[in-house]
Amino acid sequence: MRFSERNRLGTRLLKFATVGGLTTVFGVLLYALFLAVLGVNLFVAYIIVFFASVTFSYLLNTHYNYRAPVSWSLYRRFIGSYAIGFAVGFCLIAGCKMLAVPLPDFWIAMLTIPVRFLVTFLLADRAMAVIADSHR
Repeated sequence: MRFSERNRLGTRLLKFATVGGLTTVFGVLLYALFLAVLGVNLFVAYIIVFFASVTFSYLLNTHYNYRAPVSWSLYRRFIGSYAIGFAVGFCLIAGCKMLAVPLPDFWIAMLTIPVRFLVTFLLADRAMAVIADSHR
């Protein structure tokens, strides 16, 4: 990999991490609301926060990272690229519950964030770059 390709990858990773950081803060606040304040079931909260966070991330990414127009087609593909990260996080939560990990639901939900971030970056960055290029 040449320097210019590594530099572009590094820039994309930094931008993705910035959007990911904002999305993470948004998601953590939603988890706190649903789990600590409203007492929503962990699995239900995970699903709600997933779709809210992915939508938030999609809007930021289309504007900030990929400069692509907002569209339902692109949104569906974006959610699709997050589906594997969603499944990995859901399985992590289920595993913690089955093993009776002695953590509050909020902290179990927090365990999913770094794992989903890595999986999502690897899948969504590639999908969004291809899709955004097709809209230019």
